[in-house]
Amino acid sequence: MRRLGSKIAGIDLGTTNTVLAYFDGILKKGVCCTNSDGSPLTASAVTFFSEDNVLVGNGARDSAVAYPDITATLFKRKLGLETEGITVNGITYSPQQLSALVLKSVINDAEQEQIAAMLQVV
Repeated sequence: MRRLGSKIAGIDLGTTNTVLAYFDGILKKGVCCTNSDGSPLTASAVTFFSEDNVLVGNGARDSAVAYPDITATLFKRKLGLETEGITVNGITYSPQQLSALVLKSVINDAEQEQIAAMLQVV
């Protein structure tokens, strides 16, 4: 769990999609954060256009058709196994590294959503 401001958040790292949600004490219910696409679901997918140009989430899932050799999907199934995730330009990314990129993305999106919400209040 991670705190977003004064909220406690939980992340469901799924094989296909990842979701970050928090408990809203005012509404007394769980709330899913939206990503930069405006969706609560972020695809668990990563596309490596280059070492410095990495696309994570729904755009990466959509680019898998055009760029299957540089896009990783369904890598959560390989967590804990001694298999490679994806090799791009001679660099091999493990399932754990790919998962970390997805987790960073949803956390960043949630933090951006919280900042936008705070700015609306001010």
